[in-house]
Amino acid sequence: MSLRDQLVKAGLASRKDKRKAEQGLKRQRRAAQSKRASKRERQEVGRREREQRREDVLQRRAQARQVDREREQVRARELRVNQIIDHNALRWAAGPQPFWHRAPDGITLHRLDLPLKLAQGLRLGTLAVAWSDVLGEPSYRVLPREHAERVASILAARVLFLNEAPPDVDDPAEQLLERSWEPTPAGG
Repeated sequence: MSLRDQLVKAGLASRKDKRKAEQGLKRQRRAAQSKRASKRERQEVGRREREQRREDVLQRRAQARQVDREREQVRARELRVNQIIDHNALRWAAGPQPFWHRAPDGITLHRLDLPLKLAQGLRLGTLAVAWSDVLGEPSYRVLPREHAERVASILAARVLFLNEAPPDVDDPAEQLLERSWEPTPAGG
């Protein structure tokens, strides 16, 4: 038994009020039905939504493929740079000349103890310092300038030090550096 029937039975509402309420509800249902789209329109909306979802999926897949291609290109460049650095690096034993260069993070400094000839080559710009990635750790290498320029053309961040403008020969500091390893005359 509905609430309206219970109200009529209890005498709180009349049959006329009950009929008016039912007619009002019937009008509301008909108004809602008239506003509802036809079956063909609902099917068209559903078709458009399915097409939009399909396009979204295809677009996400294309973006994922693009990201994968870019990641693969970066990996290939890094491998190529590591190969250039490792194959062309100069071998040396630790020497008396400390040479400071920036680390790959760009903040800290790293020290290499080099032979005098290599330190002079770095100062003059005929050599450069680069790093290769060995199991996530940087490995610092000294390279000839032409190989360092090749590395810089592929991945510039891998070249840590390359003196673009060698010091002037008449620079007094250079004259002191050139004589720093010469023995000083006794009694002088």
